Amino acid sequence: MDIKSFILVMKNRFATILLTAVIMFGISAVATLFFIKPTYEANEYLLIGSLKNEETVADTQRVNRMLASTMDLINSSVVLDQVQQTMEIDKEELLKSIAIKNNQNSQIINISVRNEDSEKASLIATTIAKTTVRQVNELLNVNDVEVLNKAESDFEKVGSIQVNLAIGFAVGLLVGIGLAMLREYFDDTVRNYHEIESDLGLSVLGEITINEKKYLRKVKRQSGKSEPIKENGGNISAQSN
Repeated sequence: MDIKSFILVMKNRFATILLTAVIMFGISAVATLFFIKPTYEANEYLLIGSLKNEETVADTQRVNRMLASTMDLINSSVVLDQVQQTMEIDKEELLKSIAIKNNQNSQIINISVRNEDSEKASLIATTIAKTTVRQVNELLNVNDVEVLNKAESDFEKVGSIQVNLAIGFAVGLLVGIGLAMLREYFDDTVRNYHEIESDLGLSVLGEITINEKKYLRKVKRQSGKSEPIKENGGNISAQSN
């Protein structure tokens, strides 16, 4: 199918495409507003070592080791078990909700927690950060790991209603185009002589326009039947062999 045929199909099946897009948009709107709960993300930041510029190579290596050790400790049962007991949360749910990030050449660790309850997300992030600092100081015998944030962690809403609606409408358009192409594929109706020439490879020599009412009266007289006959009028095309 070339571009011209594709555009023609879109034009002929525009109602199908639009209806499908509107339905999908409505479904996404209902799901977003009434069924899908919003998710919140809370963040805490840990500083490993100091930010002084005069650090030596040995200090840099020490900070890198502490950075790797701290990230491992956050994901270990040493920290998570205490957080689980404090928050009374399922460990599997806790593991799914947290993400530990560290940019290259950075001494800051970002602890990110997602939850449907904004206060709970903030509390989990704060608990993880404080527990990590306490465990690092005790196990590694250091005191240069600290929480950068204020007393309470900040949080923000993840995603938006507008994005969900836009995605729903876009998916609806794609599904509508797919349905339009499917209907066109199974539709054997011949609408004009161009389709005859294209499908059969025959040249149309002419067209005869039939008056529908006269044609029906003639059919009735020839058949001798009293019941109404329903036929579609149209064009008869003469073709060359």
